[in-house]
Amino acid sequence: MADYTSPDCPWLLDETKFPNLKQRQDFVRDYARVGPHEDHMTDCEVNFQALMKEISIWRPVCNANWALWAIIQGRNREEHCLGQKDLILEGDSEGIGFNGPPEFDYMAYARQRAMLFWGDLAKSSTIGFEIPGAKMINDEIHT
Repeated sequence: MADYTSPDCPWLLDETKFPNLKQRQDFVRDYARVGPHEDHMTDCEVNFQALMKEISIWRPVCNANWALWAIIQGRNREEHCLGQKDLILEGDSEGIGFNGPPEFDYMAYARQRAMLFWGDLAKSSTIGFEIPGAKMINDEIHT
């Protein structure tokens, strides 16, 4: 969903790169087929259903994890920059981000991941209210 090597906006999530439901199902179905099974077809379908359920449960947690990670990283960078402020020369675009764009906008990344988290919860009906500005990414709600 993101090109972390992009020189312009490595933190920007690209919704068009997110696999659609069929692509995700195909991947999970192929994954479920790996391994020894006595009744191969029945076991594969059971594994497939179980994996799809686990994905729907754990995906919001993954998005929350990445949002929190980005907040912590952004805060650590901010504290580091404030501690080093007197070492930066005026006009130093190679410094630690005061005179140029940040290498990675952790707070923007955190906001995007948080919106994915809320969108996942809205889709799974885990929460009892609608999220303003929610939109679909492929077949799923996101904000």
